[in-house]
Amino acid sequence: VMDFRKCSINGISYGQGITAIGAAALKRKNLPIPTEALQANEKALKTAMPHVSFYDPNLDTDLQANNATKVHEFFRLLAVCHTVLIESSSSSKKEIRYSASSPDDEALVCAAKYFGFSFIDRSSGLMTIFNKHQNCDETYEVIEMLDFNSDRKRMSVICRQ
Repeated sequence: VMDFRKCSINGISYGQGITAIGAAALKRKNLPIPTEALQANEKALKTAMPHVSFYDPNLDTDLQANNATKVHEFFRLLAVCHTVLIESSSSSKKEIRYSASSPDDEALVCAAKYFGFSFIDRSSGLMTIFNKHQNCDETYEVIEMLDFNSDRKRMSVICRQ
């Protein structure tokens, strides 16, 4: 299972706390886990959703700032650049569940939703996301999807709004 815990947007690193791997590395070196990291993990658990365990008040502030364009663009791209399918849908956009062949894909799409950019529909060459910050749907025409491969180590979606 993959969880979204940290990110870097426009050169700024976000996400406080420590992962299990980070904690194990400190333990092997006989170093204590910083109290701030443990407190951040506890705060992340209070607002966690499936595949997202994130805490950083700086990102919350930057999401609401007048110059939040780069932050919004980052999460918009996470909501669009993926191969995730909608498993079940109801009339409520909050109750959508995702199905993904890659745990990374699912975690990134869940993170986009957590930060206000929900993937809500994919049909006949179109992809729709709901932008909570502007309270509107955004539809993109998917022109080409280049699947992840081990040579490129990335996947790409070419689309038009």
